[in-house]
Amino acid sequence: MVKVFRIDARIVFWAFILMPFASAFSVNELKSISVTQKDSETVLTLEADSALSPNIFKLQDQGRIVIDLTDTKMGSDVKSELNVDQGVVKSISVNQFEHSTNTLTRVVVGVSGNVDYKTDSNGNSLNVVVSSISELFEEAPSDPLAEKMDDSQQFTADVSPIPDNLGQTDTISPLESSQSGSFSSQAPGATELVDIKTSTSGTGTTITLIGNGVIDNYDDFVLSNPRRVVIDLNGLKNRYLGPKTISLSTPEASRMRLGATDQRIRVVLDTKSTSAPSYTISKEGSSLILRLASTHSAKSTLDIQGGSVSSLETSSLNQFETPQSTSTRKMRKTVVVGLSFKQLKSDNKSRLVISTDSNVPKYTAREEGSNRFIIQLANSRLDNTTLQREINTKAFDTAISTIRPRVLPDFTEFVVDLAQQVPYTITQSGKDILVDVDIPVRSVKEDSAPIPLANIGGQQSPPASESNSPLTADETMLSSPRTVTAPKNYRYVKEEFMNDTLNDGTPLSRMASILTGAVDGKQFTGRRISLDFKDAEVRSVFRLIADISRFNIIISDDVTGRITIRLDDVPWDQAFAIILQARGLWFEKYGNIIRVASADKLKQERESAAAAAAAAKAAKPLDVLFKPVSFANAGTLQTQIQSMLSERGTVDIDSRTNTLIIKDVREHLEKAKRLVDILDTQTPQVTIESRIVEATSTFTRSFGITWGGNARFTSATGNPTGLFFPNSVNVSPFALNFPVEAGFINSTANISLGSINNIVDLDLALALGEQEGHSKLISAPKVTVLDNKSANISAGSQIPFLSQTSNAGSSVRFETAATTLSVTPHITNDGSILMNVTASRNEPNFALLVQGNPIIDQRTASTEVLVKSGNTTVIGGIYSTQSARSQSRFPVLHRIPLIGALFKNYDKQVKRTELLIFVTPRIVGDEREAIREVAE
Repeated sequence: MVKVFRIDARIVFWAFILMPFASAFSVNELKSISVTQKDSETVLTLEADSALSPNIFKLQDQGRIVIDLTDTKMGSDVKSELNVDQGVVKSISVNQFEHSTNTLTRVVVGVSGNVDYKTDSNGNSLNVVVSSISELFEEAPSDPLAEKMDDSQQFTADVSPIPDNLGQTDTISPLESSQSGSFSSQAPGATELVDIKTSTSGTGTTITLIGNGVIDNYDDFVLSNPRRVVIDLNGLKNRYLGPKTISLSTPEASRMRLGATDQRIRVVLDTKSTSAPSYTISKEGSSLILRLASTHSAKSTLDIQGGSVSSLETSSLNQFETPQSTSTRKMRKTVVVGLSFKQLKSDNKSRLVISTDSNVPKYTAREEGSNRFIIQLANSRLDNTTLQREINTKAFDTAISTIRPRVLPDFTEFVVDLAQQVPYTITQSGKDILVDVDIPVRSVKEDSAPIPLANIGGQQSPPASESNSPLTADETMLSSPRTVTAPKNYRYVKEEFMNDTLNDGTPLSRMASILTGAVDGKQFTGRRISLDFKDAEVRSVFRLIADISRFNIIISDDVTGRITIRLDDVPWDQAFAIILQARGLWFEKYGNIIRVASADKLKQERESAAAAAAAAKAAKPLDVLFKPVSFANAGTLQTQIQSMLSERGTVDIDSRTNTLIIKDVREHLEKAKRLVDILDTQTPQVTIESRIVEATSTFTRSFGITWGGNARFTSATGNPTGLFFPNSVNVSPFALNFPVEAGFINSTANISLGSINNIVDLDLALALGEQEGHSKLISAPKVTVLDNKSANISAGSQIPFLSQTSNAGSSVRFETAATTLSVTPHITNDGSILMNVTASRNEPNFALLVQGNPIIDQRTASTEVLVKSGNTTVIGGIYSTQSARSQSRFPVLHRIPLIGALFKNYDKQVKRTELLIFVTPRIVGDEREAIREVAE
């Protein structure tokens, strides 16, 4: 079921105006090309701004390998010609081609001899490994009988000797299941998968899928790098309650994985084989049985020699022998010889015909989103490079938009893009594969209503990565063959346009935007023509443009007059626009029919149609929608919903049940319901862990000295001076004090010197000391918070401070000294976390007091950082060093060499402090679940 949404024409108009600029920024750029030689292989490395999407094929003459890089332009450092001559690679040429809708860079690699290649993508790099075929594998031996047979005869000869008891089981080869995927059965078809059983034996590994009926509709194919066998159960619901991943650990397979969507169930068997695995699929009642042959059994293949078949055990052949048991490289490749498109008006269908040279072309089909499917031909190639071109069918009345052939080393794919979702069938007729697509049945409103000016530009479809429904299993398991696994999409609200207009891809789709100034004139894309008329009927000029553009043109009666024009080598749509402007005309487009009339008349018709539509809408009855809101607050959605409603629409809120009560016409209710589904999503949570580390180291060294003593020269001591004056001298106790400062280490050593008769005494006191200290303080706050919400966590104490005033006396106030973390996280689309963080640590310092109150040391860091989930970042670091020196000394005496140190003191103090703040955010639970897309 396809839901159609409509939106205000003004929003569509600005979307069309901005669309060309949005696509312009999506062009990738090829930065460099390098060539290296590794043993017998030559490796070409292509570097670009983002991941490359190559389309690689080898030309028929075996002399060149072509690498097409879509939506990619050449960088300024890339040369057009490179003469490398390394290994099998001789030269490289690079060219850029401008198309109306994209830019293509083609890299042509000149090689020598018969070569093969393989590719490997690594981020923004693409490695193309080229080597000689003789070094890659051994050619299959020549078989004269096989050379005379066509494909069907070889296939029949290969299976004809199988014993009769093989028919007792409904064995289906991968070839048959790929083409039909359904079987006639009397038992009712399965609608659910109810159980899975696994077993192993000497002959291989068996996987049994059990449904509630016969499993008819399934597809199977093999993926490589690594080798996997895939079974798609189409249209079945998953009711299996067991584990989604089952470890097997058998010689043939490592594990079995299960994934499910609304449309299918996928079972993936991871094999241990380095070559194409050998397997069979059979049905037994309500069971679908996959038998993967053991390595020993897989080697027991049939060997055709002149029409005779070697003997083989019946049981082994019955279970495991399939046409795929022979290596794909040793089988002749199917050649696609033609690709055509035609309209079957009688059957109301469009038909794509893929012509091959094989009577039994082996193919598979898969869907990518609702408007794209891919047909893959195994072990095939294109007959010539002409078939490599893209087929644009937008000029036809068909649901098919484009058909793009894509050549890969082991198979060929045909990507079919649809303009809208319609039924289609794929059948085989002889050597041809027929793809029949229903021509869409347009309603009167869609097919007959004129396209207004604002809608001519159309709306580009969203990229495939956004339009595909997300699958429940892991991406590697459910990826399509040969596709690169897409990166995680971390949006939990899906970006999309709620619009029902489509871009038909014709030059007229952009002409209206060009004329209104949205894009410049270089964007005209029509076929170039030259016109030279003098006084010609304007109607005749329009008829000429109709023949050139292949549009049907209806000219209104009010279009009259003559025109003189001379245009040389201009796009036809530009010429058409100039003539319309010169004559005051405009146009309306109905499919491939253009109606030309005066601009005033068309404006009046649009105004009348809009008035009639408004009157019809005003007469419609109003419906009521009760929409419960699960995760958001209903009141926060009221403004957004009101903007989606008509003038008659109203929104009420029941706060008790958190329910929106919306009243409007039904078409607006559908838009409002869709908007609520998009916005009402579970908000993910983030846990933030922080570490505040403060390290301090101190060093103190002190040296001090104190002199003291007395002297006596008197008759009592027997040593007068002998002078008349002074006859005696008595020096009272004296002191020269140079002690260490208060707070420093003070380890003293006292020395006393005196004479035997106690005439002279000398005292000496030395103070020496060193002190070293180290300290580390770690605070670890942790908090969990919702996305885009603020959170705070704090731990500490409040310190009282006593203050006095002259009027009120003394009062007590409290200051907070705590460790605090404040954070506001935001989860980005790529899984990173943008945080606004403030981390602080305040602590009292009782070593420094002011009026008996300690000071408060503050450490704070406030910043905004972007960190991956689970990673750690340092948001702040403070490193400080304090150094102090002091000296006291005696004048003059401190300058005496050597002994001058006895007349001074010396104090030194060094303090180093380092503060680091670490923050680690983590998304709570599964990232893909927390930041999931809204389901289609």
